[in-house]
Amino acid sequence: MANEIGRTVVGKVIKLNSLWKAAKVSVQRMKLDENTNVYINWEKHCWASDPDSKANVGDFVLIKPLEKKERLQIAHYLKEIIFPVGNIVEPVTGKRCRGTEYIDEKNRNLS
Repeated sequence: MANEIGRTVVGKVIKLNSLWKAAKVSVQRMKLDENTNVYINWEKHCWASDPDSKANVGDFVLIKPLEKKERLQIAHYLKEIIFPVGNIVEPVTGKRCRGTEYIDEKNRNLS
C-alpha cells in the first residue's frame, strides 16, 4: 500500500499487537471512479513496526515503507506520531479544548 505510493503516508492506528510490537494503521486515499467521474474514499489497512510501543489506538501517525520486511505482515515502520489521542491543544491559542469549547485550567477540579 505505502509501497505502491513509495513515500511517507498518514494513517490512524486502529489496533496494537504487543507480541509483534506493531500497530495496525488505516490509511485513506481518494480514488477516481472512472464511471461516475467522482473521487471516492479508499481505505487500506497495514501493519507498521513500533519497536518502542509509543503509539496508542486513535493516534494519527506517519508511516514509511521498510527497506526489508521484518515479518510477512509488517512492511512499514512508524516514523512519527502526529496527533496523539486525548489531550487536544488548539494550535492558534495553545489552550486545551474538549470538543468545540476551551477547558478553563484555573477553575478545573483535579479531584
